[in-house]
Amino acid sequence: PVTESVCPARVGLAVKGAKPDEVGRGDVISCEGAVDVKTEIELDFQKSPFYKNDIAENQGCLVSIGLQIKAAKFLSISPLKLFFEKPIVCKKGEIAVILKPESATIRILGSGQIL
Repeated sequence: PVTESVCPARVGLAVKGAKPDEVGRGDVISCEGAVDVKTEIELDFQKSPFYKNDIAENQGCLVSIGLQIKAAKFLSISPLKLFFEKPIVCKKGEIAVILKPESATIRILGSGQIL
């Protein structure tokens, strides 16, 4: 068994007692209390000067936090609050990038620090 790996090595993890339907792609495994699991976040948001479209409540988007990308909807615009369809792992102070993949022009709507 290997106890340590260096970038850019790909590794596998054997989790004793876990069944395949209990752990899925994109799941985060951590110690209890090490991270926050949320379905709603508030951002100190800065809209990209290159994104020309308006943002509306209940509009869908994708949010990238770390290596996670999850679907979300805008709950409010000022202050900017997002609601996630599936829970996301994040910490206060992390940067969230908001994406609009269906946009014909620029796909990065903006970003902000999690409050």
